[in-house]
Amino acid sequence: MKIVYLFLFIFIFVFELPALTGWTEPSPITSAAGSIQDFAYSVTADKGTGLFSYAVNGGSANYGIYFKNSTENMLTWSFNIFLSTENNDAVSPFVCGNNGFVYNAWLDNNNGVYRVLFKRDLTGDKIELSNGGNCSFVNIFAGGSGFVHAVWIEDGVVYYKKGFNNGTNWSASKTIGGLSSENPFVCETGNTLLILWQNNATNIGKYSTSSDGGLTWSAENSFSSTGLASLSCAADISGKVYAVWEQSGKIYFRKYIASGWEMEKTVSTNNTGAAKNPSVAADTDGKINIVWSDDRTGGHKIYFSESKDGGVTFSAETVLSELTLPGRLLLVAFKRNLQLLYKEAGQIMFRVKDSTAPSPVLIKSTTSHPSGDGSNNNCPMFLLEASDNDGGTGVKGFSWVFDNNPATVPTELINCTSGSLVFPKTENGSWYLHVKAVDALGNWSAASHFSLLIKNTSLLPESEVWSAPNPVRTGQKPVIRYFVSDSAKVELTVFNEAGDLIAALNKEAFLGLNEITDLDINAWANGVYFYRLKAKTYQTGASAQAVKKILLMR
Repeated sequence: MKIVYLFLFIFIFVFELPALTGWTEPSPITSAAGSIQDFAYSVTADKGTGLFSYAVNGGSANYGIYFKNSTENMLTWSFNIFLSTENNDAVSPFVCGNNGFVYNAWLDNNNGVYRVLFKRDLTGDKIELSNGGNCSFVNIFAGGSGFVHAVWIEDGVVYYKKGFNNGTNWSASKTIGGLSSENPFVCETGNTLLILWQNNATNIGKYSTSSDGGLTWSAENSFSSTGLASLSCAADISGKVYAVWEQSGKIYFRKYIASGWEMEKTVSTNNTGAAKNPSVAADTDGKINIVWSDDRTGGHKIYFSESKDGGVTFSAETVLSELTLPGRLLLVAFKRNLQLLYKEAGQIMFRVKDSTAPSPVLIKSTTSHPSGDGSNNNCPMFLLEASDNDGGTGVKGFSWVFDNNPATVPTELINCTSGSLVFPKTENGSWYLHVKAVDALGNWSAASHFSLLIKNTSLLPESEVWSAPNPVRTGQKPVIRYFVSDSAKVELTVFNEAGDLIAALNKEAFLGLNEITDLDINAWANGVYFYRLKAKTYQTGASAQAVKKILLMR
C-alpha cells in the first residue's frame, strides 16, 4: 500500500488527466542489448511485490538469468541481479514468492544437458531438482505452511517434487505424466494439488490430482479434445482453477472445481485469422481475465476479455496493444489489479490495469483543529493522507475546495499534487475543506470533508502557542510555533525554574501566518524551562503575551 503525504500551498493549478482505458501505457521493464529468450513474472502473495526474471544473452552465445523486483506500485523496478551460472547457457526462467521468500527456477545447460536449478532468495545456493535427464519447462507453486511445489519436463516426462521449510529440503522426484509432455503447471485447489500439461503426441490437455499433499497422484486424465496448444492456467482465492488454450484458431476456456472439470467454451470471436498465446488471471473481485493475440484484422494485436459470472459469459473483446510478431503473453492478477507482460521491439513490455479508486482522503490539520471544534487560528494548515489500492498505479493528485458549504463536492480536475495546504488570513466563521484523490489512471475517490470553526479574538491566541517536541530528548531540537492575527514585533524570552534569563530573541511576525522559531538548547541543562512570547502590533500598538513550559530530558 502506498501512503502519500502532500503539503500543499494554495498556488492553484488545474489539469485534466488524459483519456484512459484503465490500463497504463506500455513501458519496458528491460533494456537488454542482447536477445531475450523468455521471461517470468509473479506477485508475492504475502507482500504484493512484483517479481520478474528473464533470460538474455547479452550479445554473447550463452543466455543468463537475471532478476529484478518492483519497488513502487509495480511501476518502478530495481536493478538487474544475475542468478545463473557463469558460462552456462540458462533459459526458461520461472519466479514466484510467498512466506517472505522469493523462489527462482530455470533450465541450466551443463555439457549439453539442460537441468532444472532452483534458488531460494537471491543469495542462497542453487539446488538441482532434476534427475540427470534433459529438461524443458519448469513451473513452481509456493503454497502455505512453507511448502513449495515444482513440476518440470524431463526427457518428455512430467516430474514433480515437493519442497519443505520454504524450499530448504526436497522430496524425491515423482513421475506424473507420460512421454511427449510439455508446458506443465502446478497449483492448489482447496486441499487438492492439481498438475496440468499438454501432450504433444495427441495435442490433448492432461491433468493429475493429489489429495494427500503430493505423496500420491491420480492416473493422468484428459480435459480437452485434440488440437490443444499454448496451455495457460491460474487459480483464484476460492480454489477454482481456470485453464485456457488455443485450438483450431480460437481461444478455449475451462474451469476446474472440487467435483471436476466443467464449462468448456470458446472465448475469442474471431472468424478469420488465428488466436494464439492465451493467458488467464483471476482477481479478488471474482473476475476471470483472459488475454491473447490474433490477426483477424491482418496485423497482430493483443485482445482482452473478462467474465464477471464465473465464466458463464465473457465481455466483448477489447484491443490492448499491437504486436510486431505474435509471442508469449503473461497476465497476472494481484488483488483487484492486473499486470500484463509481453515481448515487443526486443524488450519485455509491462502494463497495469487498475480500475479501483484510492481510499477516501484522510484530512488532518497541522494547526490543532480537531474536526468540528473551534479554533483560534486564522491560518489553518492541513495534511492529506491518500492510500491507493495494493498494486495500484499510485495517487497522482487531489482536487480540493475550501468554502463555507458543508456539502460541496470537488470537481474531478487535479488542482494540487504536492506542498502544504495553507489558508492565510481566513476570517472567523464556519469553514469546510473538501478533497478527492485520483490515481494515475483517473480513478477518483469519494469526497472527504473537514469542518472547522474559527473564533479568534486575540492578537496572540494562547491555544496556538506550543513547542515540539515536548519533552525534548537526546538528539532532538525543539521549535516554538505561534500565530498572530496582525503583523507584529514578537519577543521570545526563556527562563529556568529559578527565574534566570536563559535566552532572548526578537522576531517579526506577519499578518495571518503561522510562525516557527528554533531553540538552540545545546548548552542547557536538563530541567523545566518557561518561554514567554510578547507580541505588539506595528499599527495600533496592541499587545498580548503567552507563557508556556518546556521540559528537557536528555
